[in-house]
Amino acid sequence: MATKSEIKAKIESSLSANPSKTTRLDHESFLHTNANSLLEAIYPEDVFDTEATNNVVTKQTTDSDYDYSLSIVKTGRKVTISGVVRKNTASSTNDVFANITNPEYHPSEAVEFVSIGEATSVFNSSNRMNRSVTVSFAFGENTISVNDLPLDYRFRFIITYNAKN
Repeated sequence: MATKSEIKAKIESSLSANPSKTTRLDHESFLHTNANSLLEAIYPEDVFDTEATNNVVTKQTTDSDYDYSLSIVKTGRKVTISGVVRKNTASSTNDVFANITNPEYHPSEAVEFVSIGEATSVFNSSNRMNRSVTVSFAFGENTISVNDLPLDYRFRFIITYNAKN
């Protein structure tokens, strides 16, 4: 996804290169046919990531005891991460399950967000809601963590924030 300054520079270079010789194909490529076009910058594809993928956006910390599946969408500077995290070992030494490693998705400021999981967000291994479990969920500057999640339970969440770029 292009940043605001990259889009502006692209427009300026496209218009100032040689305006009388800019073809229709040049305009189409810039506006919508190229993978880095203006249309793709405004309406990007979702990025999906798990602890087992190539870690396009997130990276599981080395000593994490969690599995996760995330959908990441960036439109302009607004980033929305939705996903599910599952605790897979009984002894947890680290509650951080993901780091945001791609600078394009880093929060605009030092974000500190902590939430107490709602009963409708915690599910046991049989996919049944568990109203007696309370978890704390935190989104730090570039980390996502969950505390007090029982073994084999899953927690569903959505985070929306502004990125630096």
